[in-house]
Amino acid sequence: MKIRNGFVSNSSSSSFLVIGDTMEKEEFDAMRDKILEFLKEHPKLDIFYTDDMERDWPLELEPDFGEFEYNRIFRWSDSIIVGIEYNGGGLAEMKRIAAELEELFGVSSDDMGIFYWSFYNG
Repeated sequence: MKIRNGFVSNSSSSSFLVIGDTMEKEEFDAMRDKILEFLKEHPKLDIFYTDDMERDWPLELEPDFGEFEYNRIFRWSDSIIVGIEYNGGGLAEMKRIAAELEELFGVSSDDMGIFYWSFYNG
């Protein structure tokens, strides 16, 4: 798992802000090649999801994505978020990230989803 440096208030709580789009397994299957090609030019692209126990995490999407990684992603959930984590920089940075993702999702950056979640372990 990645070590997060944004939005951490203490050692036992974290929150994340991701700009992207939700996808069901079938949608991911249809866009898999396009997502992996996009990843080559946009290495911050990642896959995120929340399981039934409200644990959230990124899955560290890599260019050599194969069957093992695919099964790991969809072992726990049929719905994921494909996007880029926002680590600060204000509204201009959020708009820049959303504009990058327009090419991948084919939607206006104004229609891009913003996903926020947090957890506390203590």
